[in-house]
Amino acid sequence: MGQGKGIILKYSTNISSFVAAKSSLWVIDTGATDHVTFDLNDFESYIQTSPIIVRMPDGSQTVSSTIGTIRFSNQLYITNVLFIPNFDFKLISVSKITNGLKCQMLINDQICEIQDQATLKRIGVAKCADELYTMDSQAVVGINKHVNHFIHDSSTSPHIYADAVTLDSNYVTTHTANHVTALWHSRLGHVSRYPISQYISYDALSPKHKSFSLAVATTVVPSNYEEAIVHPCWREAIHSELEALKQN
Repeated sequence: MGQGKGIILKYSTNISSFVAAKSSLWVIDTGATDHVTFDLNDFESYIQTSPIIVRMPDGSQTVSSTIGTIRFSNQLYITNVLFIPNFDFKLISVSKITNGLKCQMLINDQICEIQDQATLKRIGVAKCADELYTMDSQAVVGINKHVNHFIHDSSTSPHIYADAVTLDSNYVTTHTANHVTALWHSRLGHVSRYPISQYISYDALSPKHKSFSLAVATTVVPSNYEEAIVHPCWREAIHSELEALKQN
């Protein structure tokens, strides 16, 4: 976000060639500097803020006075979303969501998979169509509204807003050392009777994608708690987190 009288909103200008105006699709945009929606009903929670002057790539200007949180699932949500009623598209900024959620994106010629960095679990997926990656997930409205509390610092420029604070008092008091085992169970899951390795194949990948996929990593990540606990390095990670929780 820039300081001063407003912000400069950047995004891929070819979106209008492939997505209809006021479409419900969310565009995953590597060129977008901010999350944007034109539909107030998308928000799980929002606040009114000092008017933010938004400068468009074509030089035109508009104003946003509402920012908030939009949630697609418990794991996938975006914060500090600009509400711009006269904007034509719904944008998800890749830089903002990867930084905010500590997630990563795996992209091929068909999908963009959003993964949690810590667990490598899929938390969202966008499909590639007409050179754009779009997600048709509907926002979940009205759940856990007490979780997100936005901060507006009146001592700074009225055009700057802070990141959402996502502390739930119930979570803080109950997520103690006694729950470490359950936490790692949740992260790694349980042994499946239908391992995914029996249902996926590299045969459909192009030579470049296949080479890349096979060379991504040599470290074997445990798929469940039972596998993790027998390896010293993963057992140490679990114990380190236990000690950290005890200290906190």
